[in-house]
Amino acid sequence: MRTRIAFKPVEILVVEDSKGDIGLIEEGFEDAKIGNILHIVEDGEEAIAFFTW
Repeated sequence: MRTRIAFKPVEILVVEDSKGDIGLIEEGFEDAKIGNILHIVEDGEEAIAFFTW
């Protein structure tokens, strides 16, 4: 018998400027049933701003 362990979702910051690549990343997470929270920004400036607000 398998025991399911509940994990708290991990928040992941994705820095990617290609809409197509973002779609592939999101699709991969959905297909793999990975319940982590994705925050998506397009460049380094947005990534820094993400951590400072």
